[in-house]
Amino acid sequence: TNGVNKVLFVSGSVEGNLLLYFATAAESQSYHPGYALTSAAAAAVQEANTPKAQLANAVGLGWMPSLDSSRVPPLLPAGRRCLQDLQKGAGVTPRSPADRVYAFAACDTLGLYDATLRATRGNVDVSAVLAAVSALRTGFAAATTDGERTDFSSGRRTGPAQGRVFAWSTACTCFDYTGSPVSLTNG
Repeated sequence: TNGVNKVLFVSGSVEGNLLLYFATAAESQSYHPGYALTSAAAAAVQEANTPKAQLANAVGLGWMPSLDSSRVPPLLPAGRRCLQDLQKGAGVTPRSPADRVYAFAACDTLGLYDATLRATRGNVDVSAVLAAVSALRTGFAAATTDGERTDFSSGRRTGPAQGRVFAWSTACTCFDYTGSPVSLTNG
């Protein structure tokens, strides 16, 4: 009744929970705003749990292909290596895009720390580790991120170097990318 027709969740890490609860309540009131999302909304998880009429006007900027859509993206080298390591070491094979993102996040975390410890020759001092991460610049391939591209230049600690716009697609009744990659860095 107040004319609000767009919703953006500023939450850090619980965007997916907020969307699910808000959209479910909105649907029960026949309220259908547009939603601005990020990868933190876990769009691939929303597909199965959120009323489809609520997702129809959702659009986002994503950097985590396995969460941005249930369409399984092609595996790139870091992703293949991660899945091979999980299968060989533990007999684990992620099945869904959401499974993959959790697997990739674990591989990326350990891989990034391994790269920094190699650069510091085992020095675990916080300032040495942070300097080593910055020195990686664009040299670390992360299975979790779009195109496996990262950028830790100029003290960036979040890593993803590129993202893509995603939106609800009636053709697949899923979220899907709608355009080419865009830079998430200042460079």
